[in-house]
Amino acid sequence: MNDLLNDPTDERLDDRLRTMMRTAVAEPPAPPSVADLDTLVSVGPEPRREWFRPLTAVAAAVAVLAVGALVLWPSAEDDVDPADSTVPEVVAGQFLDAYYLPSELPAGWMIVGMERTKGGDVYYSGDVAVFQLGTGGIRGVVSQTPSYTGETTASTEPALDPATGSTFEASPIPSSPLDAVWDETLPALQWQQGGRTIMLTTTDHVETSARSLAADLQTQQAGNRTTFTVANGSEWVKTREYLLDGTPVVTSGNNSIRLVSDLGATATVAASRVDGLRGSDIGTLIAGTDDVFLVDDRTRAVVRMLGDVQVEAYSLDESATVDELVAMLVALAPANEEAWRTTAPDPEVILRGAPTVANFQLLGHTITAHLRGAVSGICIDRDDGVTGCAFLEGVMADGSLPEAAPTTGIPLSDGTWVAVGDIEADLDPCEGAELQGARAAVAPNGDQRVMLLIPVSMDQAFACSLYRDGTPNGVFIADVPASR
Repeated sequence: MNDLLNDPTDERLDDRLRTMMRTAVAEPPAPPSVADLDTLVSVGPEPRREWFRPLTAVAAAVAVLAVGALVLWPSAEDDVDPADSTVPEVVAGQFLDAYYLPSELPAGWMIVGMERTKGGDVYYSGDVAVFQLGTGGIRGVVSQTPSYTGETTASTEPALDPATGSTFEASPIPSSPLDAVWDETLPALQWQQGGRTIMLTTTDHVETSARSLAADLQTQQAGNRTTFTVANGSEWVKTREYLLDGTPVVTSGNNSIRLVSDLGATATVAASRVDGLRGSDIGTLIAGTDDVFLVDDRTRAVVRMLGDVQVEAYSLDESATVDELVAMLVALAPANEEAWRTTAPDPEVILRGAPTVANFQLLGHTITAHLRGAVSGICIDRDDGVTGCAFLEGVMADGSLPEAAPTTGIPLSDGTWVAVGDIEADLDPCEGAELQGARAAVAPNGDQRVMLLIPVSMDQAFACSLYRDGTPNGVFIADVPASR
C-alpha cells in the first residue's frame, strides 16, 4: 500500500493525529505492504488503517485497543480483573484464522467487499490502566507513551506562532494530572510524568469527568515504572491494568467485511485477535446481548467479543444506526476460510447493473464509472475483449472519479491490471523514462482530468510524478489489486 496519509511519521498529518499516535505507541507500525494485502473486493481506502479504526474515539486507547497487547499484570488491588493467558499466539505473516459471516443482515443491506490482511508488524506499546466511575457508566483510560529509558525525547524543532509564523517560547509542559492540559480535539488530558507522556480520556468525552479522575489519581513507583491508582474513598475504581511498556506487540491479522444499504449507508465489520485492552473494557453492554458492547456512541462503534477475537462494527460516515451495527454482530456465525472467501460478491455483476455516470475512451480502453446508492466503481472494456471491474469508493453522480493519489488497480480478465483516477485539470502525467515502460493518457472530466495508467509490472505498485508547467506537482500512485 502506498497511502502516505496512513504513515504516522508523515509530516503532512495534522497535529491531532500525531499527538494521538505518539501517546498510543512509541514506534508506530508501518502500513502493510501491497504484498501483505489479500483483498477479495476493496471498497475505498478503508479499512486500511487497521490499528486506527473508529475505536480510537476513546483517544487514550487509540492503538492499544486496536492491536491488542501481549502482557497483562493484575494490579495489587483485589478488584482488578486478570486477563486470560491461554489465548492463541499471534503468528507473524499469517492471516487471522477466525472467520465469521452474518447469517442474516438488516433489511436493505448487502455485502459489497471483503478483505483480509496478514499480521506480523512488531512495535512497542505503553502501560494502560482502566478506571470506572461507581458501579457502571463512565470509564476512564490512562495511557503512557512507551519508553525504554524512562526518558522522553523532546523535539528540537522550534514552535511557530500561528499568528505570525515566528518562533516563540513554548509553554511549560504540565508535570502532574492536576495541571494537565485539556485537548478538545482528542478529547483528553495530557501531561508528562516519570519521563513519559500521559494521556487521560473518559468514555463520555467530557473534560469535567476527566479532571474528576485526574484529581483522584495517585502514582506508585517500581524502578523506572510509574503506575496509577486512585485515592481511598474515590468514586473511581481501577478495573484493568496492562503493563506493556517495552513489550513487543505483534499485530494480528484482520478479516473485514464491507456492507452498504439501499439507502446509501455504509458499514464495516472487522475481526482481529486481541490480548490486551478490549472493547469490553471500556464499552457498555448492549441490552439483550451477552457479548456486544457500545464503545463510542459518537462514532457508533460497537464490538463483540468472541473468545479472544474482537469483532468491530462501525460506520465511518456514521450513516448506519447502532441498531443496524448490533444486528450485524449478533448475526455472526463461525465460517471456514473457503466459505468466507467465496462469499465475496462479483463486482462485474453488481457494477454493470448500476447506472453509468461517466464514459471515457483511452488507449484502447473503454472506461465506465458506475454508481447506485453507496455502491460505486469502475469497469474496463479493452478493445480485444478483455474486461474487468472493481469497487472504488468516490465515484460521484457528476462523473467525478476517485483521486489518483493513491488509487487501487482494477484487475482484468487476462491477469493484467490498469489504474484509473482523477487528477487536477492543469496537471500532466509523467513521460519518457519516468514511466518505466508503462503507458498513461488523460482526458477531460469536468473540471478535472481522468488518467489511465497501464503498468508494465503486474506485481508491483506504480508511482509517477504529475507536472504543472513542466514542474513536478503531485504524484499518481497505483496499488496492485490483490487477488480475489
